[in-house]
Amino acid sequence: MAEPHVNTTQSHEIGEKLKSFRKAHGLSIRVLAEKASLSPNTISLIESSASSPTVATLQTIANVLDIPLSAFFTNPEPEDDVVLIKAQDQDKQVTPGLSVSVFPSHVLDHRVRVMHFAIGPGASSGNESLVHPGDELVMCLQGELEYVVMDRVYRLKKQDSLAFKAHLPHSWYNRSQAETHFLVLITTETDLSFRAHVLPSGQ
Repeated sequence: MAEPHVNTTQSHEIGEKLKSFRKAHGLSIRVLAEKASLSPNTISLIESSASSPTVATLQTIANVLDIPLSAFFTNPEPEDDVVLIKAQDQDKQVTPGLSVSVFPSHVLDHRVRVMHFAIGPGASSGNESLVHPGDELVMCLQGELEYVVMDRVYRLKKQDSLAFKAHLPHSWYNRSQAETHFLVLITTETDLSFRAHVLPSGQ
């Protein structure tokens, strides 16, 4: 199965955010490309919205910038003691066989990122394993889900959960014939506004 790309509407916003994140870290396009093992042209095309990156490419760039993947899909919101999030207000990425709803980053603790996945039969996270900072908690809400962590296979059914260190290579796959829903909670100390101040220029 081909790796999912972000849609055209999101490409413009992601391009602007990537440029902002890169400059906040004091990185040139060339240096960021080298750290991410990508070509400078790839970074330039994403920033200019001339190319729609795959989720795997964005995850690689996020790892280099030490930010969560969800940072490309969410916008900072003012804090409140009680927050109601309507379904239509969630940032959503939809591709054939895959729907990802990203909860706003101000929900709960800023160190917790929450995403809801709805994946069709045969859908997977792609050919390459995911690796990123923080801890990860997966909760199967509906259907069946196969998660692989460090080459070990875990088969989750409704109400099953799996927790692990997110720096361990992991991936997911829906081998069933029905749609599967699951939540992913990622806890990390990463915070762009904080990291941009404490990281030396060029790091």
